[in-house]
Amino acid sequence: MKKHILILLSILFGTSYTVLAQAPYCGVSYSNVPCNQTGPSNSSGNFINDFINSFNTTGALNNITNNNSGCTPTANNYVKYNCAQHWLKVSPGQTITCNLQSGIIFGQGFAIFIDWNQNNVFDVPSERVAATPGVPAAGSWTVLTFTVPAAQPAGIYRMRVRCAYATSGPSITPCGSFSHGETEDYDVFVNMDPSVSPGTATVNNTSVCAGQTVVLNLTGQSGTIVWQSSPNAGGPWTNITGATNATYTTAPLTGNTCYRAAVTSCNATQYSNVVCVTIAPPPALSVNSASICQGASATLNTTVNPTGGTYAWSNSQTTPSITVSPTTTTTYTVSYNAGGCIGTATATVTVNPLPAVSISGDTNICLGDVATLTANNASTYAWNTGETTTSISHNPQTNTDYTVTGTDGNGCINTATVSVTVNPLPVAAFASNSVCQGNPTVLTDNSTISSGSINTVQWSVAPTNQTSINTYEYTFTSSGSIPVTLTVTSDQGCSDSKTNNVLVHALPVVQFTSDKTNGCTPLCPTMTDQSTVDGSNIAAWEWYINNALISTNASPYYCLNTAGQYDVTLS
Repeated sequence: MKKHILILLSILFGTSYTVLAQAPYCGVSYSNVPCNQTGPSNSSGNFINDFINSFNTTGALNNITNNNSGCTPTANNYVKYNCAQHWLKVSPGQTITCNLQSGIIFGQGFAIFIDWNQNNVFDVPSERVAATPGVPAAGSWTVLTFTVPAAQPAGIYRMRVRCAYATSGPSITPCGSFSHGETEDYDVFVNMDPSVSPGTATVNNTSVCAGQTVVLNLTGQSGTIVWQSSPNAGGPWTNITGATNATYTTAPLTGNTCYRAAVTSCNATQYSNVVCVTIAPPPALSVNSASICQGASATLNTTVNPTGGTYAWSNSQTTPSITVSPTTTTTYTVSYNAGGCIGTATATVTVNPLPAVSISGDTNICLGDVATLTANNASTYAWNTGETTTSISHNPQTNTDYTVTGTDGNGCINTATVSVTVNPLPVAAFASNSVCQGNPTVLTDNSTISSGSINTVQWSVAPTNQTSINTYEYTFTSSGSIPVTLTVTSDQGCSDSKTNNVLVHALPVVQFTSDKTNGCTPLCPTMTDQSTVDGSNIAAWEWYINNALISTNASPYYCLNTAGQYDVTLS
């Protein structure tokens, strides 16, 4: 079974090779066709870059210069250059240096084939004259050389230059299909000249601003010239009326335009290389926006490409950077002129209001009280006391200023200050005398205050008696050491109280006896005092008979000489 498989593979390979070898100038194909591009060859604007961007030679009698050609947007990514475009003139034995460059995105290998035996077949490997050993980096230049056989007869020979995506040169066949790539065929003239040459077209500027012109120039041509234009390098092409000189100045350009020269000679019309001119976009211009707090300044800086242009701001300044101090949110516009191409940009300076920082709380206190102050309308706070809380509590002894610095979410800062007034306390004082129970006494307010005035006076006598007069006459109905409290309040609401104990003497309880209460005249009774008093002693006596004082002794002896009824009173 293994032997049978090997024989079958050998037959298939042999059949495939025979077909390729005998196909007259076999066709080529790529699965990715056509290889369109969005901008000039090998520019960053190209979105497909699997092509032969440049191919030129040195060392020949007439060299090929086919640089910046980009892709060939045909159905099979194939182009055949004729004697009016690119051709190579060599002599036998010459060594030709070939310079090749792929597009800037995809790395590709190269292979060069020449049909030296003119059998319309690129025989491999004898007619693969040069190939890259590997896959050069995208956009890089590759140098390959080949030598014209020393005995090569004069004549026209087909040369094929092929590239293929991610494929080394020796693996590239002259025919067949690859996924991405391009194929270019040229004529090689050995010891003979072609009959027509389209020359080389150049342009003085490949990128201009809208409305500008360019100068086209054709050199090395042979034949009658007419310049053609197209919106892109792949056509369709239109003859430009009157453009029949080798040097031609275009009309002002309004869009991207490609040019080539159609040179009629050699019994055919051949075309020069294509030169494309792009309308340059406005210069790249940007400017920063800013956010500031009210009263601050902002610097607006521009970034431009290319440099060297001029500036014009909406506020009439002409420098690359400006410093502004708007009072409200403002938009600024800057124009930048680089070689006639103008770009514009805008920047907005947002002006954030300062936080309406305020302080609420106790700003009028009495000495000894605690003042609690609260900051408002910001995110973070810093007090002149060193505290960073929203609220602070202090017990100032004198009038004191408190300042808070508030910062809001935009970083804007404002301050507020309050003065805390410390009002003096009144000093409550009053005078009182000891008194006997049931007798009135006068309570006299002697309170003082260092500043301001005392507005209210309130007396409190146990258990519940209260009154609000300055001089208070009061009769105690009970005896003992009775507390009396005086509370005074200033015009700022500051209060003080003073409590004194007033000594109220108890009244004696009068009692007495008499050894005789009736009898004949003369009746001489002895009266004995039996009175008592709480907390004290009886100090004096007054005896009265029928309201007449008869004695001041504790137990008097008295004779009544007249018959009758007598009232005896003891005080």
